Amino acid sequence: SEFDIIYIYDYATLEPLIEPIRKYAPQAKIVLNIMDLHFLREMRKSLAAGDSDGEENAHRIRDAEIDVIKRSDLTVSYSDVEIEVIRALIGSAAAVELLPWVQETIPGDASFKERSGLCFVGSYRHPPNAEAVKHFAESIAPGLGESASDNHLHVYGSGWDMVSKTVSHDDVDIEGFIEDIADAYAQHRIFVSPLTSGAGIKGKVISAMAHGIPTILSDISAEGMALRHMEHCLIANSAQEWIDAIELLQTDEKLWRTIRDNALEFVEANFSFERGTSEMRDVLSSVDIYV
Repeated sequence: SEFDIIYIYDYATLEPLIEPIRKYAPQAKIVLNIMDLHFLREMRKSLAAGDSDGEENAHRIRDAEIDVIKRSDLTVSYSDVEIEVIRALIGSAAAVELLPWVQETIPGDASFKERSGLCFVGSYRHPPNAEAVKHFAESIAPGLGESASDNHLHVYGSGWDMVSKTVSHDDVDIEGFIEDIADAYAQHRIFVSPLTSGAGIKGKVISAMAHGIPTILSDISAEGMALRHMEHCLIANSAQEWIDAIELLQTDEKLWRTIRDNALEFVEANFSFERGTSEMRDVLSSVDIYV
């Protein structure tokens, strides 16, 4: 009886718990953080691979995910794109609100000339991350050649022990787990996120911008944040666009500094603690929880 809110991440975690919660804590509001829409991620993966069985599985996930959303008191997402997808599917059948993301800006002091190489951050256990690195190694890295200086991609994150079996290229270095991710951002010149599947807002992208490392992103990596190409980041999708974008940021120090400064301002304006607190108060008030 002491709980006002039971806040759960991931629809699959909540699914078996809804009935016990309703029975033993009937006064509590169930708030579901979808993290990202699982069915959207799986559908994108299947479409990219031409996998019809995967598409059918994505439809099954969609039905289960939407059912849990309808049975929750409130569903929250960090991505306005995913909010609109849910509303388009179920209309007013469930309360859905945009959740604020909070990120402190902590830019490193290293200058353009003191940095080198590219970096990517993400757990190997999350399939879109493994797919992104494999895509970079197979489709982007071979075309870089000598077009720009030091285009080695350094990959940070947990679970990359077996990566040699899935990623093989001289210009991709698997660094693995790092205690403080700021150490990775501080030494490299460009953060890349060549995601070809996935869903939701990408925390790794916001984190990189907040640490003062300019980013090159695929459309999926930039989704849901209103980032502008050549202002807050560079956006690339085809292999040639990636090669051109990397060469541009590697050789144009003025543009590198402009992207860095604009991204830091963007994070401060959109992801501050003060703004997040205010927005979260409004989110909770939408289901009669007053702070």
